[in-house]
Amino acid sequence: MTNEMTHRISITEDVGDYLITLINDCDTGMGLRIKAGTPETTATNESIAILSVADKHNDNKFIVKSNGNVVSYYNHTIGDIFIEKNSIETLSREPIELKEPIILRRYPKELLPQLSHAYAGSVVSIEDENFKPAYYDGTDWRYFRDDEVVK
Repeated sequence: MTNEMTHRISITEDVGDYLITLINDCDTGMGLRIKAGTPETTATNESIAILSVADKHNDNKFIVKSNGNVVSYYNHTIGDIFIEKNSIETLSREPIELKEPIILRRYPKELLPQLSHAYAGSVVSIEDENFKPAYYDGTDWRYFRDDEVVK
């Protein structure tokens, strides 16, 4: 650490529930940068974790890798949005408004996934039918427009 940096960042130990707190007093808003690996390993997308947040049992909750990927293991709440594994909902139970077009997962008819009844309500786009949307009724894939079974 250079002399210039010692005047901008202070490290405080044992503050409340935190073991270490970094305080950034830099007026330019400089943040914290963690660099791991070499340009060669980063370019090949090797999985080098540069930041890991874990609980007292050493279970990772959140990992940032050197290739920019973020791995998250548990539930997250951002404002009113609650994300848990593969579902997104609002804490207030209000509808979620998407501000951009969505792209449904695309399948040719012969490669539609065989799903269990638990996946009823799933929606896909049928690639070889001009991307017509279809939903899974718990038994069959059906087109939205007329409930006809996708064959």
